[in-house]
Amino acid sequence: HLSGSRCTGRCSQMFGDQRYCGWGGVYAAEGSVDCSACGPAALRAPLEPASAVASACEDDVTWADPDGHDCEIYRNTIPKWGKDEVCKAYKSGIAGRHCRA
Repeated sequence: HLSGSRCTGRCSQMFGDQRYCGWGGVYAAEGSVDCSACGPAALRAPLEPASAVASACEDDVTWADPDGHDCEIYRNTIPKWGKDEVCKAYKSGIAGRHCRA
C-alpha cells in the first residue's frame, strides 16, 4: 500500500515513533489515520466499521514488519528465541502488537 514512500492506504496507530501502512485490522482501529488522500482515487478504501476490525485474539493477517516478516515467521521463531524475545523485545516488540502467538 505504498506508492514510493507514501502510504495510500491507512496508517496504524503509533507504535513507538512509527506508523505502519496497510488495510484492515489495526490499520482501521482507533488511532489509525486514513492516508488514501495521498494516492489516486482508485486506491481509496472506506474505513471499515468497528465490527470488521480484527479481534484482539487473532493475528493481523495483513501485517508484516519492515523486513517483510509476518506473524507466521515470528510464531516459528518462538521455539528458538523464546516468546519474550520475539514478542516483546525484538524490534521494540512490534510483533506482540500484531501477532497473537
